[in-house]
Amino acid sequence: MCVKPRWKHKLVKSTSRWISLNTDGNAIKELYIPKIGEVIDRYGSADGRYVSPVIGGKAFSYSERSLPYVEDASKYHQYEVIGDFAKIEYYVKNCTNNELKTKIDATVKAYYDGDYSKLVSYRGKAARIEGWGEGGAIQYEFSLSIEQLEAIGLIKEIK
Repeated sequence: MCVKPRWKHKLVKSTSRWISLNTDGNAIKELYIPKIGEVIDRYGSADGRYVSPVIGGKAFSYSERSLPYVEDASKYHQYEVIGDFAKIEYYVKNCTNNELKTKIDATVKAYYDGDYSKLVSYRGKAARIEGWGEGGAIQYEFSLSIEQLEAIGLIKEIK
């Protein structure tokens, strides 16, 4: 994937991980539980944790997402929420892929004090970042990667 020039500098300047900041420099985001049937999308590989909702069949533009990469339609993916994000621990514990289950358990221990209740999702707006885009897209930040969420049965790729 090609990166727009000077992306590292701009990422450091925008310490919000592409989410808008308040006047204190903190990310403006709220807890959010994706709803079953909701369609979400992202540009890039499934190892990422950021997506946007597809509202009324319309996706947010590349510019609204303020992505640092050169736009590539072949990297676009849509997913449907098919499981209950409020029961994420249940999905992990019932996963038949022991290697994945072990990896997720290790992540929960390392980053969430072993507490599955801390595996939450947030909703915020993409920040405007000069040279990347206008921002304004709604973004969701997940605790696990798209790949992991798909493997445990919370989402499925539809496009």
